[in-house]
Formats: sequence, structure tokens, C-alpha cells
Amino acid sequence: MTDKTGLARPKFSTTLFIILVTVNLLMLITGGAIYRNQKKSFRTSIEENLNAIANLKIHSLAEWLKDRDLTIKSLVDNQAFYEHYASYCDKGGIQDLEHLNSWLRTVLIDTNYDQAILYNQERIPIAVQPRFTHLIGPEFNRLLKTKMAEDSSQFIDIYEDPTGVLHMGLLISIKSFTNPDMPKGYLFIRINPEVFLYPYLQEWPVVSKTAETLIGKRDGDSAVFLNRLRYDSEAPLKSKISMRDTAVAVVKALTGAEGVFEAIDYRGVKVMAATRKISDSPWVLVARQDYNEAFRPIREKLIFLMVGVFSLMVLTSFLIFWVFRQQGLSYYRDAYMTERQRNWLQNLIEQSLNEIYVFDAKTLTFSFVNKGALRNIGYTLEELRRLTPVDIKPLVSQELFNSMVLPLRNGTVPSIQFQTVHRRKDRSDYPVEVFLQLMESDQGQVFLAVINDITERVKSDKLLEEQREELEVKNLELGALNEELQTTNEELQTTNEELVQSEEELRTTNEELQEINNQMVMLNSDLVKEKEFAEKANRLKTRFLANMSHEIRTPLNGILGFSELLSEVAENEEQARMADIIISSGNRLLDTVNSILDISALESGSVLVNYTRIRVSELVRESCELYAASAIKKGLELRHNLTEELYALGDESLTHKVINNLINNAIKYTSTGYIEIRIEKDYHENKAWAAIHVLDTGIGILAEEQEIIFEEFRQASEGLTRKHAGSGLGLNISKRFAQAMNGTISLKSKKGEGSVFTLWLPVYED
Repeated sequence: MTDKTGLARPKFSTTLFIILVTVNLLMLITGGAIYRNQKKSFRTSIEENLNAIANLKIHSLAEWLKDRDLTIKSLVDNQAFYEHYASYCDKGGIQDLEHLNSWLRTVLIDTNYDQAILYNQERIPIAVQPRFTHLIGPEFNRLLKTKMAEDSSQFIDIYEDPTGVLHMGLLISIKSFTNPDMPKGYLFIRINPEVFLYPYLQEWPVVSKTAETLIGKRDGDSAVFLNRLRYDSEAPLKSKISMRDTAVAVVKALTGAEGVFEAIDYRGVKVMAATRKISDSPWVLVARQDYNEAFRPIREKLIFLMVGVFSLMVLTSFLIFWVFRQQGLSYYRDAYMTERQRNWLQNLIEQSLNEIYVFDAKTLTFSFVNKGALRNIGYTLEELRRLTPVDIKPLVSQELFNSMVLPLRNGTVPSIQFQTVHRRKDRSDYPVEVFLQLMESDQGQVFLAVINDITERVKSDKLLEEQREELEVKNLELGALNEELQTTNEELQTTNEELVQSEEELRTTNEELQEINNQMVMLNSDLVKEKEFAEKANRLKTRFLANMSHEIRTPLNGILGFSELLSEVAENEEQARMADIIISSGNRLLDTVNSILDISALESGSVLVNYTRIRVSELVRESCELYAASAIKKGLELRHNLTEELYALGDESLTHKVINNLINNAIKYTSTGYIEIRIEKDYHENKAWAAIHVLDTGIGILAEEQEIIFEEFRQASEGLTRKHAGSGLGLNISKRFAQAMNGTISLKSKKGEGSVFTLWLPVYED
């Protein structure tokens, strides 16, 4: 089967379908095997972890019980205590009783145990510390006396006193040192399991939401829990499980099962449990964790595996379908290449520097405008869609435009070319050259306009025309002079007969004049060429100065920056001095480069004055802050007197440069004393002026030298013997900047007494 392009469309075969199903089944089987293997490994890991935790808990309990044995031993072996006890039993002395109570208090303070009760050999309590803390009760009292009859020191299991408080205990047999087999009394110490036992059980080495450790023992037909349970509000010794519930983990442990296995906990929830028998006690330990939490990671892995297998199935299906699609690749390649070529041409048009417009042949509304046109004309595409070509051509009316494109509509010519003016969105006009042709598109006929901005060409043509007119005027002047010479020659030829003899002489004179005329014509031609050469040279000079100043200033800024870093990290004074020399010389060179740039801009007429209201006092303060460090470095006082708020009319940037230059010169030519800047409003020639005076106590300037310092490259002291550095451009530039702002700079100075430079600017009038 073929489509309209003549390409055969591929069919999906049965073989490909069978391959797809087989591969997907193999991946499902493989994924299931991987999951079973991972689950088995993960279960082994869980069992190992629970075994390790159970062993850790058993070890902790064993250590705890061992500590209790050590406590018993230390109390039994205390001879001083026994002597007081024996003395009290024999004599019943109050002092011995006080010693016994004091000793019991000391034991409780050292161990943090709850209570100590001392019994005599008749098993009657003779000392209690602290008194009335807890009640023992008749049932536990009978238990204690039964244990005392066994005549040995031992650990008393967890019990609940009449107030509901849990306790354990140590029963210590006190014997005579002369006859150890004869018991003489008993010491019972009560211990709070909430403090000394349960913390061991509550700790779990890893973060878990369901895991816990519990201890239990058998009580008749029930298993009783000895610690607080995570999911049961009942107190210890009150939570019980029937021994017939053999699926419960604690029941399994009490019936002799040890190891790790699946079981049911006291909630009836499936858990993984590790059980241990606690040696030398009726207790069993169970470390358990909910089955769902324990196996959550493997379930997450199952999800990941399922996603992976599904992704592989999708990928395999995609690959098989890709093979199928490859059979028809040639069908789409030509269309793709055609579309790619079209997109390339579209991008080429978009990025073109020329302005390209496409507009409907009937409605003249724009349907496409490239970026070059949008950038130059200032409108957005949405704004242009509401306009026509006539709207952006102020010199072309609708009727004129229709007549211009009529040959294109009639098919008389394939394209037309003309020059006109386009108007930007900001109402500025610029000359253009238009290449226009009529084309067919999917939407019908459209005009394609390619526009060249010929602003520079028009400027060049205008300049050439002006030069041509100047040459014509000069040629006319030379022609008039030639005619005048010819008239004089004719008059000389027709003059008095007495001059006939001088005819040859006049002819010679005429020839000489003719030669002079020819020479003047040639000289005029040479002058025109020299003028063009001079203008070209001036433009080259301006461009060269700008480029060279940039090329010098860029590395020079780098040199100054690194020199300042070297000065800050200099290892000795010599290195610091050399770095300072580099910085000083670099700044001097940078000032010279900036001065050359300013001179170049002034000579080329490219200095633009942006008139605005200038707050004079603010500029003076900024300049003083800028040069304060330089003045201090020379030991000079830089001060200002700004008693009057004054506003001037001028360019703020140029004014700042002039003030900076005057202050810099004052610091440069002043060795001792001060520099002061004053501002005032002055009137002369019926006009208000803002006067900025820069006074210094420097070397001063002779009267005959006060004019030349405002000339280019001139200083009061010149030549190789001059004492002060500088290019001689600063004052010239400053005065020309002031004149550009309709102001000037004046000077009053006396040799050896100092100078006053004054910048005069028009006062800003509201």
C-alpha cells in the first residue's frame, strides 16, 4: 500500500508480535526469580539483625545482673556495718542505730536505689531509709520472710507495691565474720525497674516505628509481661497472654523456642521475633519488629523491580516497533529534510540584519516581520500587524504606493527597487532602499520587501555632494580670474600704438599668466585632495586614539589592580615602595590616556552636553572625598566652604571632571598649606553665574605664563628640567569642557603665593 508520495507503508508482521510476547514473558519470569532470591537474602539479613539485637540485649541484662551481684558482695563484705549491726542487736544502743541509718542513707545516695530495710535475725525490721516511702504489704512481706529462710543473698523479681509502683529488690544475708554460717540479719534494698532495667530494653540500635524489646515470665497458665509495652497501656505484670496462644512470640519463648521466626505479638499483629532465655532467671527476652515494617524495603525493591521489568518490556516493545518503523524511514526522510531546509531558511531570514517584511497583497497588513526589522523600527510584531507599509512611510501616500506596486500586480516586472524614508515608533526617520516583489503563498498573494538601512550611505553621499559643490565654487572663482586675465590681455593688445613694441612682452606675460592660471587649477585640485586626505587622516587619528587608548587602558587597569594587591601583600618595605611606584606611574599614564580620549572627543565634536540641574555642593563634597587621601599623603589640608546652596545648569559628568582636575592640579602644585573649595553666586554682564573657586597655597604662576597653561601640552615649567609631571592637557580640556557648557575658567595667581582657579557656569533658573 502506498500513499500520495509513492512510498510503501510497512505492515506489522506476526513474527514480530510473537517475538514481542516471548521476550516479555522471559523478562517477567526473570524478574520473579530475582525477587524471590532478593527476598530470601533480605530475610536472612533481618534474622541476623534481630539475632544481633537480641544478643546485645541479653548481654546488657547479664551485665546489669552482674552489677547487682557486685552490689550484694560489696554490702555483705562491709565489716564496719556488721560491727554496728551486731552491737545494736546485743545492746540496742541508739548511737549504733544512728550509724546504721546513716550507712543506709549513704548506700541509697551512692546507688540511687529506692529504699533500704534492715531486718534482725528474728526477721523484724529495725532500720528503714527513707521511711514511709513505699509500703511493702503483707503478701510481699511473707515472700521476703520465705526468701530469708533460704539463708542466702539473692535477687528479688519484679513486684508491684500496694500503691501500684513497680519494684525489684536485693535480699542480702548479713553474717558474722567470726562465724559466717550463722546469719545474724537481712538487708533488703528496693530498686525501681523504670530507672535501672527498662532503659536497657527500650533502646533500639536503628530507627524503627514498630520495633521493641520485651521480657516475660510464666505465671500459671499465662505469660505475663514484666516491662511496659509499646502498644499496650496496661502496666507491667498486668498484661498477660494465655499459654494456649502458641502462635504468640512470648509464649513460644516460654515453651522453649529460641531463634528468629515469624509469630504473632500481643496485638495479634504478624511480627518477626528473636527470643532468648535469660540465664539464672525465669525471664525470657523477645526482640520483635512488625513484619510489614521489616519487609518494607523488599516490597519497595519489588516495586522498583516491577517498574524496571515494565520499563524493559516497554523498551523492548519500543525497539521492536522501532524496527517496524525503520522499514518506513525512507518515507519520512525526504519530508524531514524538506522541513529542516525550510526551518533553516526561516532562521536565516529571522537572523538577517536586513529588514524583511511580508504583507498581504490585498489588505497590505503585515503577516511576517524578521527580528532585524523589529529591532530597527522599534515596533513589536503585534503592533505592526495593525499597520500597513504606508503607515511607516511618511513620504508615501496610499495612492502613490498603489501606483508603485501596480507593475508588480500586472506582472509587468518581477520586482521593483526604490528609495524612501521609514519612520520608527519613536517618530525618528531614516532612509531606506526597498526591494519589493509579489509572491504566491498558501494564503494567496503576498508582497516580500527586503529593506536596507542606507543612513550611512546617504550621509556619505551628502558629504561628497558638499565637497563637489565646494570644488565647483572654487572652479568658478578660478574661471572668473581667468576671464579677467584674458580681458586684461585684450585691452593691452588694443591699447596705444606706443605699446605695440611691447606686444611680444605682453604675449609673454599673457602666457605666464595662463601658466599661472593652469598652476592655480592644479593647485586647487591638489588642495581638494589634500583636504580629503586631511579629513581622512583626522578620522583615522580619532579612531586610532580611541582604539589605542582602549588597548592601553584595558591592560593598564589590570596592572594597577595587581599592583594594589602586591602593595597589600608586600613582604618588605622595598617591595611595597616598588609597588607604589608602579601604581603612581600607572595612574599617571591612565590620566594621560583619559586626557587624550577627551581631546580626541573634543576635536571630533563628539562631546555631547546633557544639560541638567547640578547641585554644586554635592559635586564638591564628592570630589573632596575622592582626593582626601591624596591630600593627606602630601600633608595638605583639603577643605571646603559650602555655606550656600547653589544649582548650576550644565552637564553633571563634565562638571565633575573639571572640578576633579582643578583639585588634582592644586594638590600636585602645592607642597605645604591647604586647598580650599568655595562656591558662591556672582553677577556680571547682567547674568547670574555659579562660581566654584579652587584656592591653593602652592607655587603660583607668573602673569606671562597664565595664558599658555590653557594651551594643549603646555605648562608653566616646560622642558627636561620641569619639576612637576603631567601631559599639559588637563587645563585645556577643562576649559573646553566649561566652554561647551556655556561657561569658562578664570585664573588669579601670584608667583610663590598660590593660585585661585574659578569655574564659571550659568545658574540654573526654575
